[in-house]
Amino acid sequence: MSSIQEREQYLHELLSSDPLAALQEARSLGASSDEIELKSGIFIDAGLVLQKPAVIRAGVLFLKKLCERYGPDTHRYYSIANGLSAYSELYDGVHQSAETKAALDREARAYYGKALLCQDDVQLRSQAATNIANHLSKRGRYVEAIDYYQKANRLLPQNAVAACGELSLLKQCGFLIHHEAEWYRFYGDFEALLRRCMKLRTILEENFGYIAVLAGSEHQIYAARLIEDTPHFDLPLDNFQLEPYEMWVRENRLALSLFCSNEEYHNKRYDLLSVPSFSGDFEDGPEVPDVFRMMNIIKSDYVLARRLAFEGLNEGFDETANYADTLDYATYGINITAIASAQKMSMDILDKISVVVATLLDLPSPEFFKFKKVAFWRKQKSTAEWHFIHEEVKYQIEQGNVYMSAFLDMVSDLYDRDEGYLSHLTSLRNFSTHRFLSVHDMGLVTSDQEKRYVGHMQHDEVVEGAIKSLRLARSCLFYLLDFIKSLETQKISDGDLTAPLTVPDHHWIRGDNEL
Repeated sequence: MSSIQEREQYLHELLSSDPLAALQEARSLGASSDEIELKSGIFIDAGLVLQKPAVIRAGVLFLKKLCERYGPDTHRYYSIANGLSAYSELYDGVHQSAETKAALDREARAYYGKALLCQDDVQLRSQAATNIANHLSKRGRYVEAIDYYQKANRLLPQNAVAACGELSLLKQCGFLIHHEAEWYRFYGDFEALLRRCMKLRTILEENFGYIAVLAGSEHQIYAARLIEDTPHFDLPLDNFQLEPYEMWVRENRLALSLFCSNEEYHNKRYDLLSVPSFSGDFEDGPEVPDVFRMMNIIKSDYVLARRLAFEGLNEGFDETANYADTLDYATYGINITAIASAQKMSMDILDKISVVVATLLDLPSPEFFKFKKVAFWRKQKSTAEWHFIHEEVKYQIEQGNVYMSAFLDMVSDLYDRDEGYLSHLTSLRNFSTHRFLSVHDMGLVTSDQEKRYVGHMQHDEVVEGAIKSLRLARSCLFYLLDFIKSLETQKISDGDLTAPLTVPDHHWIRGDNEL
């Protein structure tokens, strides 16, 4: 055939009718970049149809070599991520362990994260966000999944696939809030959840045909069922006027509640997430368990970090110092420091959450725990494999504690530098804590970018890092509550003799009637 376009059309037509023949044809393609890219795509698609994981892996390796040879390419990154996802899904339960599957999924998320940086293809970015959300949802990280589904819809409002994924998750959350209100009543306002569900239903109805474009016609069957199972409700108007801070919190999904009404934002009652009760041991006596203290402190840390980010972003702090201009478009002062401090505080919250987990599991020296890989795993020198340090952590995984797995999954996303799609957040935190971060609000042109003690970032990157870190800390707070709930359920099933304890509201005890 005379052109690569004609060859591509022919191979895709052959793929539909005879995938094995298409695979054989693809093997004969040459070594140019276009031919290798076409070969990789056919290998991945044919491998998926033929249920041959090794063929998919070969397609992924072709794409990786292209990226090594020609440099970053967001479209290739997206294809690599799709290939890794397909390989992990197809290979699941055949030869790989749960750890191997988790590593493949983590690498796929990393490549989807790289694809999200694409500035010239909104649909690609929206699909990448949707696929990250799908990954997180399967791993039990539902709060982050909801965030990414919403990001996908903000990028591409007609992305009915993302709306479908979010609506499915919200239905599960709604079931828990409605049927297990004693525990989940602090997770979100049920009326606000219904409003969001109806909005997602409308997106599905208006963009039903687009589902086939993004994900294939087979996904329309599930979407149709979701639409049918989502009734319309006549809800009262929710048009309260909000102040700038509450509007910012709502737009960035930073409330300690999954679903908030405008009335809650208006009344400044949107950080209600709390431990409803805790079954302490009888030998602990009448003292209130430390889990309530620790949760209070973590919440207040989060609320302060969030406020710091907002004030810094809006230059809410008055300067009282003068600064030397370094003539490189760097910006200095208390407001940019506030944004960087908010990011560090958010990441510090993760360390405190790891201490809570270690305390609840009665692990040795919990006060020294960090939200890092070496806190939970050790690497064997002989095999270079990672193994759990603590039997109780391993036991929680074996017992199906999804939120223990979610924490460990998140640790890897943060600290696996080559494969963690969140690793840039730990790098930002470490650099601004231990070295000097120079933030630029215009062109970043400096002569000392290679200096290890001074780093340079654009203002928008620091702001985005702070907001993403806040969202991560917020998600972890929900997972911590879920983790505690799982432990409480285990105590009941194990027949432990416990005394459920609830505590009164702190502000009510102090006589503050406004809260």
